[in-house]
Amino acid sequence: MAPSLIPCAVCEMYSLTNSVSSEDFTCGKCRRLVEMTERIAELEERIRNVYLIREIEVLIDSFLVPDAHQPSQPVSVSTPAPVPVAPSGQQGSWVTARRKSHNPPALIIGDSVVRNMRIPAPANKILCFPGARAPDIRANLKSLAKNNRRYSSIAIHVGANDVRLRQSEITKDNFIEMLELAKTMSDTVICSGPLPQFRRSDETCSRLLDINRWLSEWCPKNKVGFINNWPTFRGKPGLFGRDGIHPNWAGATQLSKKLAHSLRTKKQN
Repeated sequence: MAPSLIPCAVCEMYSLTNSVSSEDFTCGKCRRLVEMTERIAELEERIRNVYLIREIEVLIDSFLVPDAHQPSQPVSVSTPAPVPVAPSGQQGSWVTARRKSHNPPALIIGDSVVRNMRIPAPANKILCFPGARAPDIRANLKSLAKNNRRYSSIAIHVGANDVRLRQSEITKDNFIEMLELAKTMSDTVICSGPLPQFRRSDETCSRLLDINRWLSEWCPKNKVGFINNWPTFRGKPGLFGRDGIHPNWAGATQLSKKLAHSLRTKKQN
């Protein structure tokens, strides 16, 4: 088939290509520009997280040593980054539910996907770290483990930012280290698999699917619960926001239900 001139849907410049359709065609320069823009935004987010480390550690310590005579209360801190601390029922990095018993709390920790999740009891605490990868979650778990604090269960959602490294084996090793550390902090550990993404390259989607398949095999073999979110979210853009990455309220509700069910089932077993 002879190559033909097709206009780019972004810059409208013509390119010589063998593509049979001009619908949504994007030239190589525009694709690279999108990737660079995403990378810059990701680096900016990670830099902001670095500035938050000390404030977050102080906040974590305040939750690790609660007043035995007072109910747990949400804590607000002033930080240079636009990541608010909010009580249960509001969007923010921390979501703390009122404890109904003296049992060890449950912990849900992950990247920005967990921000709008609403988990009823027995979940007590949600930690959200936008832009986080598996090593970042592991570092925060390590900080939580300093005082030998244990949790009734730990649920982790991360992965979308890890696949951007394009280093599958390193990513898998990072997941193993993160999950093995979580297992020392709770007898019940659950890994929530990555979500399929819309408006992203076929390569990104393929890498997400690959890590999802690997987790679905590794987790059961290593006594870690696994939530396969792929069937629920695949081909359903109505569960995502405009960026095609983060779940909207409908998607967050679905994710919350699946995680709450998994926590209950895992505890019963």
